[in-house]
Amino acid sequence: MKQILILFAAVLLLFFVFQCDDKKKPNNPELEDPSYYFPINYFYKWTYVLLNRQCVPSQDSFAITAVNKNKRDGASGWDLLSSGGGTTFVYRIRDTIFTKDVGSTPLPAKILVGPIKEGNSWKDARGFDYSIVGFEDVYSTAAGGTYRGCAKIRRTYSGDPKVSYFWWAPQVGKVKRTEIDQVGQCVSGEELRRLDKRPDFP
Repeated sequence: MKQILILFAAVLLLFFVFQCDDKKKPNNPELEDPSYYFPINYFYKWTYVLLNRQCVPSQDSFAITAVNKNKRDGASGWDLLSSGGGTTFVYRIRDTIFTKDVGSTPLPAKILVGPIKEGNSWKDARGFDYSIVGFEDVYSTAAGGTYRGCAKIRRTYSGDPKVSYFWWAPQVGKVKRTEIDQVGQCVSGEELRRLDKRPDFP
């Protein structure tokens, strides 16, 4: 009888463990949607601090502001204005978010392709290879806080020994970029200091 009670208690304990584990992993398709990691609305403004060698934040910064909705080359999207000069057009086609510098001829970049989950990879028309290498929390020295559950994306280019990494935080956007040289040293990048939103928009 004692053995039966012990066995019953063990089964009950395993049941609760699996129940808790399921709660940690909600079945939410939104978490794999590229737009969840790159939200844009009127007057969203991302302010970045430039990173020096060794990924140390510098005193230099720049801002990217969503200024208006637009339609270019048959696609609907957003114009993002950089405080450093220049406008980038961001748009989505099916499960892919593209960016293209306005007024230049280079092909658009595929910066996010769904589903956003580990192991997904893609190549864009410019020859860059991307892969989602995992999800992690990123502490930002510039922001003085941690961005949770960031999708970490690796970008390479054939023949170039440098590797770039991008971290995209849910409902925030790109929070960090680093460029790593062939010996594993950080040579440049940027880190999000803050995201400002107009109060009357979510």
